[in-house]
Amino acid sequence: MAEEDTNFAFKDFVWGVATSAYQVEGAWNVGGKAPSIWDDFCRVPGTIIDGSNGEVACDFYHRYEEDIEIARSAGFSHFRLSISWPRVISSDGQPVEEGLSFYGRLFSALHKAGLKACVTLYHWDLPSFLQTEEIPGWMSPAITKHFTAFAKLCFERFSGSVDSWITFNEPAVFLDGYVAGKKHTAPAVPYPDDEALLVQRHVLLAHAETVALFRSDFQTQNGGKIGLTLNMRFFEPVDGSEAATAEAQRLMETRVGCWADPVVTGDFPASYKAAKGDIAALKFSEEEQARLRGSIDFLGINYYTASGVKADGTDGHTQIFPLGPESGAGWLRSYPHGLSGLLRWLAARYEKLDLVITENGYCTAADDPEALDDVERVEYFRQHLAVVKAAVVAGLPLRGYYAWTFLDNFEWVGGYKERFGIVHVDFDKDLKRTPKRSYYWWQQFMESVRDGKEDAVLAAKVEQRKGDCGPCR
Repeated sequence: MAEEDTNFAFKDFVWGVATSAYQVEGAWNVGGKAPSIWDDFCRVPGTIIDGSNGEVACDFYHRYEEDIEIARSAGFSHFRLSISWPRVISSDGQPVEEGLSFYGRLFSALHKAGLKACVTLYHWDLPSFLQTEEIPGWMSPAITKHFTAFAKLCFERFSGSVDSWITFNEPAVFLDGYVAGKKHTAPAVPYPDDEALLVQRHVLLAHAETVALFRSDFQTQNGGKIGLTLNMRFFEPVDGSEAATAEAQRLMETRVGCWADPVVTGDFPASYKAAKGDIAALKFSEEEQARLRGSIDFLGINYYTASGVKADGTDGHTQIFPLGPESGAGWLRSYPHGLSGLLRWLAARYEKLDLVITENGYCTAADDPEALDDVERVEYFRQHLAVVKAAVVAGLPLRGYYAWTFLDNFEWVGGYKERFGIVHVDFDKDLKRTPKRSYYWWQQFMESVRDGKEDAVLAAKVEQRKGDCGPCR
């Protein structure tokens, strides 16, 4: 492709930065907000690595105007956030006007700053009053009507202010909160593996019902798109062997396809059903399949890392192992090639379906002496955005990218020990915000995109300059 053509690769492309309510808002009991399952989970000794919680977090609830201005100054066009369910609906099902007013002010501030909103309806903070013996959270079929009522309230109040909606963020992760032996996420109420698959069923049906509601009552009048975001680790058959290729495909189908296939085709992959066996939770009626089929306008991709798969001997066994150098989080290694493989896999499996990278980012440790001079994070972004540019130029249906994350925040069981932000937050003193080198790199990159000269920025490796971060000071 000629150079003059590639300069327009990012025309109409979405560039955003991502957050979530429990991780940044704080104000956990302000304005009529009810507790969430994460408020409860954090109070259990030993669940969070540093014993912390999200009760204050970044105090975004009180500082959102300052934070929106920082995001605007970086040059982003979109801002991803989530609406806290227990902040806007009380235990008797009535709207909490003070909580709704907060989000109304937030959307007004985003509009004033020229930032479009991408809103996640469920980013893990289920109201505690829906995780009870009577209604055991996502294990209960009754949860669908509760979620749809919450979604309807959000659509009624805010659909004219939101560019795109995401029903659920990483449902495979919060499903683990109902699996025996897995203690890394709320609500940590253990069920046998087979029973816990009811969570997957109820989430998918709630998604389909919510999308049907949005399309019938709100989308035509107010516009906007709606999708689903999944956590996606790519599995790469590194040795090209038949065994590794088959196993990598199986892993992709049973980790990604088991959520994406139903909202595209209406049913689970055959390999997933075969692996799980004859389980009622995985059987949809024809009516349910029809409602699920095509129930996304876009598929959200949370990509951070990849794993390699290779043959282990000649008997068909395989070995799975991490790819790329380590980061500040044990599960995350930088492997940009995995993003390339993932985008190609998705584009081939779900033809013509719009794809949006809703999270992609790098972790450093809280005690990193070069926290502001975060060259490793800059390199992670630079290398992954080079893959994004190549995918767009190649004609893959990639429509947007959101960096994770805007602020250093509460990283779930990692507490405040793991830092993903492009803006440093001083959690030890006054929550002061200080842009990191990665923030200024994004500022430079976004300017280059507007000028059609992003290739030069993507080609320029950033060198470590300890003690001299220039504008980071």
